[in-house]
Amino acid sequence: MRRGLSLTFMTVALTALPASASELTVTVGTPYAPCQVTKVGTTGPLTAGCAYGYSDQTTQVALSATSAAAANYGNIGVFAALALSSLQGTAASGQINAYAAYDDNFSITNLNQDAFLATTVSLEGSSVEGCSYAPTGGECGYASVEYITQIGGISGPTCILNAAGSCTVEVPIIPFDGFASAGIAGSVVASVSAGIGGVDGIVSPVAGYLDTAMVDSLLIVDANGNPIPGVNIVSDSGTDYNAIPPDNPTTAAPEPSSLALLGTSLIVMAASVRRHLSS
Repeated sequence: MRRGLSLTFMTVALTALPASASELTVTVGTPYAPCQVTKVGTTGPLTAGCAYGYSDQTTQVALSATSAAAANYGNIGVFAALALSSLQGTAASGQINAYAAYDDNFSITNLNQDAFLATTVSLEGSSVEGCSYAPTGGECGYASVEYITQIGGISGPTCILNAAGSCTVEVPIIPFDGFASAGIAGSVVASVSAGIGGVDGIVSPVAGYLDTAMVDSLLIVDANGNPIPGVNIVSDSGTDYNAIPPDNPTTAAPEPSSLALLGTSLIVMAASVRRHLSS
């Protein structure tokens, strides 16, 4: 009887509403083995990464997987890659995820007219075709980013990007004595999975968005879309949102390059293990 290898990962919800205070979260890996890391903090950049390898001489199955996540206020990024090989037609599957999120609240001062909070966000990077699981062969992966803005505890429109691109949303502001409270939350998830069923082969999906999901601009504008001068945004996290004009995005959270390189090295490692299994 043929034995198979099956790896799974919990579903990660994208939706994140602004917290009562600023917060960063990164989660990478798998839920069952040494490769699982979750970090929560209030200062950034916050990074996490892990790599996992498996080989079985009996089933002739080899798996290598890695994931990385980086979070800062206004900047989040994820990377996930997997290589799976089977030499004797043994059914096998694997999956690995990465998740990053931030929540930040801020106050808006010197605002003496009705206005709008205009937020433009973008996603840069690349991923393979979107799907969550491939039980009979092939490869898949996906990445998705979600941003939510909030004024006075009421959520505004949501930006959801499933591929590289940008999105702009506006939330109305009715100030009270020149003051208004607001918040922004962003989350991004990447998942890669692969399956081989009854055939020899190697599959190696990658989803890479470490360069990055970011806030491109955060402005207080009038009904005509013009920035209102003299208005200040003071955040819980200390992030200077006033210094993010259009076309001048926040400084990206440093990419954990050693972790990103694992995405390439794991594919090489899987091929090496496959050669070892066949020898």
